[in-house]
Amino acid sequence: MLIIGRCLFSDPELGVDAILHDQGQSPMSLSSLMVDGDVHQMIDKLIRSEGGGRFLDSPALFEIKYFQAETGNPPEPTAVALVFDRKSQPAALAQSLSEKLGRAREWERLGRVGDAMLSYRVALDAHPDNPELLYGLALLQKRFWRLLPRAVTALKKCREARPECAEYALALAECYQGVLDHDIQIVGASAEDIREKIVDLLAAAARLKPDEPSISERLRKARAAAGSHGEEGFFG
Repeated sequence: MLIIGRCLFSDPELGVDAILHDQGQSPMSLSSLMVDGDVHQMIDKLIRSEGGGRFLDSPALFEIKYFQAETGNPPEPTAVALVFDRKSQPAALAQSLSEKLGRAREWERLGRVGDAMLSYRVALDAHPDNPELLYGLALLQKRFWRLLPRAVTALKKCREARPECAEYALALAECYQGVLDHDIQIVGASAEDIREKIVDLLAAAARLKPDEPSISERLRKARAAAGSHGEEGFFG
């Protein structure tokens, strides 16, 4: 069964409660049913049948974005369409960032991981470089070994935006360790390279938080695993 959610916007209120209500708890993933000419057409027909033809017929005024997930129990492919008012989008997005972040964190607090991931994904579509959103999504992704490469990508962006944040360095080091533990291949990086990256990230975190003995201990173990006596350059 294919579940199609929809949330149509003709004003600046870009809340996503309608699409997040009563969703499932499985992790975000791409749906094999979300292909051009299939689900997109079904969603468009649904929008038009519910009186939303003007959204489809006025691309200069409205932008339709499609999101994918597996939700429900058992998980089933879910497709969501959101329609944004192009004229009001910038101001509304700037005002709603904290609300989006709070909503995602609330789903996470409730243990509804799929909803939290979907909330972060929707927010990141509007704010793609926001480190708080990237970090929140990455912390969820790194719970699932298949999503570790995505978490690595997100956390590297976090590090680029805020290199002074020790939490970002620590989380990225944990993801790299997960990559090693699950024998996940990263293009252009050998296992030795990744071990050195872990050392560099933990060294950076130790410099940022010199009074945290647990970080120093993790750094010592990482250096032993890498066979390194401690270059302190950073490459993450």
